[in-house]
Amino acid sequence: MQKTIHRIPRLDERYLLVEHDSGLRAVLVHKDFYSSYGLLCVPFGSVFEDCAVGPERLTVPRGTAHFLEHKMFENPDGIDTFNRFASCGADTNAYTGYDRTCYLFSTAESVEEALDILLESVLTPHFTDKNVRKEKGIILQELKMYRDDAGERISSALLGAMYDRCPVKNDICGSVSSVRSVKAEDLYAAYGRFYTPGRMLLTLCGRFDDEKVLRLLDKHLAGRARQTPPEARLTENDPTPVRVKRRSPVYYTDITTPVLSIGVKLDPTPGDCAAEEGQRRFYRLCILAQALFSPCSAFVSSLNKDNLLPGDSTFDAVCTPNYAHLLFEGVCYRPREAIARFDACAEELVRGGIDRADFARAKKVLYAELLDGFNSSESVAHFYLSNLFEGVDPCALTDILESITIEEVNEEAKKALRKEAVTRLTSLPLSAKKGSVK
Repeated sequence: MQKTIHRIPRLDERYLLVEHDSGLRAVLVHKDFYSSYGLLCVPFGSVFEDCAVGPERLTVPRGTAHFLEHKMFENPDGIDTFNRFASCGADTNAYTGYDRTCYLFSTAESVEEALDILLESVLTPHFTDKNVRKEKGIILQELKMYRDDAGERISSALLGAMYDRCPVKNDICGSVSSVRSVKAEDLYAAYGRFYTPGRMLLTLCGRFDDEKVLRLLDKHLAGRARQTPPEARLTENDPTPVRVKRRSPVYYTDITTPVLSIGVKLDPTPGDCAAEEGQRRFYRLCILAQALFSPCSAFVSSLNKDNLLPGDSTFDAVCTPNYAHLLFEGVCYRPREAIARFDACAEELVRGGIDRADFARAKKVLYAELLDGFNSSESVAHFYLSNLFEGVDPCALTDILESITIEEVNEEAKKALRKEAVTRLTSLPLSAKKGSVK
């Protein structure tokens, strides 16, 4: 077992990185917060339900990653895992994303006991035809709940208009038919490929005893040979031009006020790209997203000024080896006019570059977000997980951000804001389907 202390000089932060003999990595961070937080991450999400793992191919029904998340809380002894956490004063939960599944707990005390339960649950698969059939009903109800959420449907419609073959366009939970087709052998196949210690990352933040934690790792991982698992990769590439060629597609759903969604489809970061360069690109895209979609941007501020954007809007930058994009969404009173303003602002940004004041402000926002990541045990655990999961050294983040130049962001903007890569989706109330919109 290797143990190394790392420091982030500019933030005066430190963490202990443990590499267990089994290959599992653990980040231990001591903080005197009221509660402690544990997070165990497995690099299996919905986009890898049809992928190549080394020379082999894994193909399981859509929704298998999410199905696995549900089943990891069921133990062979029949004892309810949630009750076990509750008995030691801990809350637990899990979530499935496009490229990962995370299991977590929070507690004011008994950290080691909660970690013991978490490790036993995730490292002890128990799938039978009977318990898989039982879980399908629960998941189908959850799927129905998401489909009743207009926001979820709008987000799915935007990704569906952007992507052709990339599975990021698919619902993480799967479809009714795919969930019904999941079998115990599918869960075991995915579990065997991805739920190995060499792929897992554990972050623990709060008040706990290091030696007790390390003994727990030995308890649950003893005898497991260290393996270097092959990287998972998608079997098909999705070309950069968006799938729906219409300039501004329209989507009708159960809402009362129009919603404007904008997606900028980007080339993925190459899988062989160094982690530091991948992080540099992510920061460039974050700065570009700020320049396009933040409340201070020319586009959004003009909409706010003229009351075309009555509430808060959201935006995001995503950059992975399999997909990358910028997303914007907001309730909008005259979407056609707003789209015209966005096109004009994007064209001006490409032609004249980002305003230096906007560039400086965006870097300050990103630096503030770095600092904000140390305000709670939960955010600290997620901070280290998100960076180490991507292969990025957390100690290098401040230096990388500081070194980003306006010239490289402007070059990124020229590559990103091509007309064939932008989707402007207008979501309208069902009542407007036969009418007209200004």
